[in-house]
Amino acid sequence: MAALGRIFLGLNEPLSDIVPDYWKPFVLGAIETVPSKGKTNCYRIKGRLSRTVNGGIATDCTGGASIKPDIPPNTVDEGSLPYGPSKSIKPPRAVHQPDPDYWPLAKDLRVEGTTTLQLVVQTDGSTSNIQIIAPVGVGLDDEAVAAVKTWRFKPATLNGQPVPVRVSVEVDFHLSR
Repeated sequence: MAALGRIFLGLNEPLSDIVPDYWKPFVLGAIETVPSKGKTNCYRIKGRLSRTVNGGIATDCTGGASIKPDIPPNTVDEGSLPYGPSKSIKPPRAVHQPDPDYWPLAKDLRVEGTTTLQLVVQTDGSTSNIQIIAPVGVGLDDEAVAAVKTWRFKPATLNGQPVPVRVSVEVDFHLSR
């Protein structure tokens, strides 16, 4: 019976306590979809903030669909936040982007799809704060995270200076026919 307690959750044990950090927003139901006119919908983590180039704070969204959050003044250090999408920021560009491994079970089951991740590209081109936004399943999302941790970017710039920026990336899993 003790062995089952290590395999299955009890009634009062939340799944969010045992999953890796990059799964927590998805498991907690903190992902929301923001429809965008004529563009791909934006997926964002509720309450996640970014700074804007004009000195404000906004919630994340790709395609410039950001909204001003209702937060009390002086409760967030704007300088500690990465930038969100902006026309003023030259976006990061991937320079080293190895493909993820394909889990054998996913391959055997012929599972294909796209994992959407949100992450911060730091000023040195490394990635951090990786979160799963839209999973595929069967272990492929964890492989996507492992691969993206190794990606390197030419960092985003604002007025010629590297800046941290939050971006969404898609990692495709497709089997050859």
